[in-house]
Amino acid sequence: MQYAFNVIVDRAECSVTELNGVRFSQNKKEYDRIAVYSNGEEFEYLLSINEVSNRREVVITDGFCTLDDFTTRRDISTTNIYHVCPIAMREDDEITATDGLVSSLNEGIATIIAVAVGDEHQDLVSSINQFKEEIFDTRESENSDVSTENKDLLIDIEDMINYLDNQNESKRYN
Repeated sequence: MQYAFNVIVDRAECSVTELNGVRFSQNKKEYDRIAVYSNGEEFEYLLSINEVSNRREVVITDGFCTLDDFTTRRDISTTNIYHVCPIAMREDDEITATDGLVSSLNEGIATIIAVAVGDEHQDLVSSINQFKEEIFDTRESENSDVSTENKDLLIDIEDMINYLDNQNESKRYN
């Protein structure tokens, strides 16, 4: 996800190679392809351009398919005609990692806060709001036009990546 977001991989145990793009005829979308090499294994991912933010996003995939048939195959004998297969939400769209992660986090937080009413849950609500503030604190102040005092703000993928990077950095030096 970090590579899709800012084309940087700063981990010695991981490298990324850009592959030729692919175009699936069923949804008429062009995808960037990357191969991620981590701990001696290779994984292929599809990246899609988000038309709103103009950022690349990791597409959620399942199995392998050809460019003209989304029928998922698990056991493939030749890899030159098969590619990781995007999971389609609609005929012309796919599910991205951003959709899943960001929605799950924001909706999960909202659900917990909605059901945690009463004095006996104040510690839980306070902890959740503190966690959100920790995530918002990673926003670069010159690029951020929001205040962390607003508890109704939604966390976005950039917030999550910055927060996780900061957590990894602090663990690396402790």
